[in-house]
Formats: sequence, C-alpha cells, structure tokens
Amino acid sequence: MKETKILRKCWFFIILVLMAFLSFNSTLVFADLIVDNGDINTSHTGTWDISSGVNPYGSNSLWARDGATYTWHFSGDCGHYEILMWWTDWPSRDAEIPVDINYLADTARIYINQQESCGQWNSLGQFHLCSALDNCVTITAQSGSTSTSADAIWFRTTPEPATIIFLSLGFAVLRFRKRT
Repeated sequence: MKETKILRKCWFFIILVLMAFLSFNSTLVFADLIVDNGDINTSHTGTWDISSGVNPYGSNSLWARDGATYTWHFSGDCGHYEILMWWTDWPSRDAEIPVDINYLADTARIYINQQESCGQWNSLGQFHLCSALDNCVTITAQSGSTSTSADAIWFRTTPEPATIIFLSLGFAVLRFRKRT
C-alpha cells in the first residue's frame, strides 16, 4: 500500500518534469520564420516599387503610396510568436502607418512610425499563430506624398505564457499532494 503511494508520487513527478522539459524546450522544436519582400509567402495590392531606402533586410525593400497593401503570410507551426518588422529609411516615410495582424480568429491594428528605428527589427507584439488559419501581417500605404516601406517580417518563437502558469499550478498540486 505504501509502495503504491510512493510509486504514484514518482510517476506524477516524472510526468511534471517531462511536461516542463517539453514546454520550456518547445522553442527548440519550432523554427523561427523570416519572410522577406518578394518571397513566396507574400502578396500585395496596388503598385510596390523597389526602394532606394537605406539598410534593407536582404537585397532590397519595396515602397508604395495611396492605399496599396503588402501582406506577409505565416506558414510555420502553430504556437506563440513575437512578430517583428524591418523597414528602410527614406525622407518621405510616413509616421503613422496601420499594420493589421491577423491571428487566431481576430485582428489587431497597430500603428508604426517608419521615420524611426529604420534598418532594424521592431517588435509589433506577441501573438498565437497557426498557418491553418491563414494568419498574416498586412501593412497599408497611406495616401498623399508620404511613402510606406515593405521589407521583412520575423515570426520569432517565444514560450507560451499559459504553459508557465500551468506548470506552476502542477508544482502547487505536487506540494499539496505531498502534504496529504
């Protein structure tokens, strides 16, 4: 009887350790995904021309005006990702450009300032993405004399916050069981 209780506690602990290992190492299993302008996982509306902007990601970037849209489609494994955007520097870049992030069954709209932080990765936030749901990032060029850059998106894997909470609850249960 006493051996059965000890065996149950051991199995419970082994399962928790295995879950912790898989959860914290999930970023090793899933690969980051960088989608550059012109890649197969991009689409656009309107006219996008090759930009003379400084510091592109890869060989070049694109620019547009007047409501043209550029979309980077997510094609990775389902999971939690930080989305980062790269744009180039040019004097006519707009300071308030809408970017729509389609994630799960929702869309978040944020505004970016392409007059700042050019030629580097800029975080747009963290989202749960799944390629089966056609998740994507879309930038819309503004009307008028300003320009909008479309260059690259980095879908960078991150640990899922819910997993960490679940593991904390699991260890609390283990402590609770130990007392009884």
